[in-house]
Amino acid sequence: MTENIELMNRLEGFDVVIVCTSTAQQANFWQQRLTATLGSISPRSCKICAVDEDWAPGGAGNGLGTLYAFDKARKQALKLYKVDIYKGMQSGKLSVGMYHTAGKGTRLAPIPGAENNNKPGVKLPSGVRTTSGETLPLTILEGVIKQTGVYASSRKGRLSVFWGDQVFIPSVGTRYRSQYHADILAQMGPMPSKAEWEKGGYSNYGLIATGASGEGAQVEKVTFDQATSLLKGLGTIKECGPSLGSFSVSAPLLGSLMNEFDSELSAKSVALDSDPHFWMPMTLPLKDYVKIMGTKKMDAAAATAHYERVQKVKRSLPSNLMCFGAVGVGKEGYWWDYGQVKFYLDNNMIMAQQSEEADAMRQFFGSEAAFNGDSTLVSSDVGKGYGSKVTGSVLTGVHTKKATLRNSLLMNVTAPSITGTNCVVYNVVSSTPLVLKDGEVMVGMKIPGGDYIIMKSHLDRDGKTDWKERHSGNPLSYEEIYEANGVADPAGIEQLYKQMHKAQASKQ
Repeated sequence: MTENIELMNRLEGFDVVIVCTSTAQQANFWQQRLTATLGSISPRSCKICAVDEDWAPGGAGNGLGTLYAFDKARKQALKLYKVDIYKGMQSGKLSVGMYHTAGKGTRLAPIPGAENNNKPGVKLPSGVRTTSGETLPLTILEGVIKQTGVYASSRKGRLSVFWGDQVFIPSVGTRYRSQYHADILAQMGPMPSKAEWEKGGYSNYGLIATGASGEGAQVEKVTFDQATSLLKGLGTIKECGPSLGSFSVSAPLLGSLMNEFDSELSAKSVALDSDPHFWMPMTLPLKDYVKIMGTKKMDAAAATAHYERVQKVKRSLPSNLMCFGAVGVGKEGYWWDYGQVKFYLDNNMIMAQQSEEADAMRQFFGSEAAFNGDSTLVSSDVGKGYGSKVTGSVLTGVHTKKATLRNSLLMNVTAPSITGTNCVVYNVVSSTPLVLKDGEVMVGMKIPGGDYIIMKSHLDRDGKTDWKERHSGNPLSYEEIYEANGVADPAGIEQLYKQMHKAQASKQ
């Protein structure tokens, strides 16, 4: 894992980075931001293409969404860089990484509201240097791009697709020679027994399995007996493991999928996901696929017709590669998921610990010098002469005269004094002392056309459950904030936040 982090820190990243966002304003933000941080997150030569998914309500799904984003990015790269990225893939010269960032982030609420629904723009305890020499707080997406770039050198001529809210450090080597037209990152190991299957909770995951021939198949959230039946076509199962969902495809497979689903891409009205609509009909027998899709309310005729379309794609592929398989990430790696408030707190708080994982995290994020043996303070000014005491905490961009904090996470906070235990404070500017209750979550945000407001929650609450509710004395619900932020310009409001923090800090 240490060797993998060293490779990640060398920025051996993708030749082209595509970011798929929910709005044109978010696409503009990431186009500017990732271009500004070239040489710190991606190689200086990397071509950035940020696009928005202007689809019917409900979105395209990550299957069609991938094809649509690639088509838009191809046109954008021709315009911006005079480069045809698909032809570059066909020639084997270009590696392309795509990052899906869409989604409301309900379980991370209220934090994404401070970034105007720009969920992958949520900050982490680290800094990133721009080409102009400015140091900015690192975003989740930048952490993901830096981490996943370690696969780029093995994927010339391929499109790699990742999700924008989790960082993982594989416990096996990341250099490999692709054997498949489609491969998926997975925690592979020997086929478990029925008892091991149930103990490991395998029924809760999408699973990848490979047979003795090397060919693989995908099954989704099934029992041991169901999996054994579905996978019998592979013969003796050599390996099996939970899928991370992130996949890569060859140029021939990408082109064939885009041709086959051209009418859907033009209509922009249906949603297809990669697992049930691409990989499962590509790898399972027809009768099993029809049965599984029946549980998803897809009738037999529709499932059969869709299956035949994907099989047509499969038959079009050149035989130099097998069709489908896995790329193992090991069983002992680190997985830092930031998709829920509890995960966001717990995974960031690793940086305040003394452990091998904490050392690895600080190495990856470049925060070794910010650790004092008990807490990690990044770009923070906490007055030590006023009785401040910070224990077991992680502070980034905090400016205060006095802090009395224990086991707390603070990100971009400016106030005369701050007191709290086991709390999360994000993007708060206050002219009065902050006193937080145990487990309290406090987030500051500017709503387009409105005032700067403070939203509160608690670590025991679930943003998805609370989505439509005004609670904790909040002036708006999370849903109301999400809708108001639909026209937000993240870049403009980020500049406003900087001015607010600077103005308050000068008064303290």
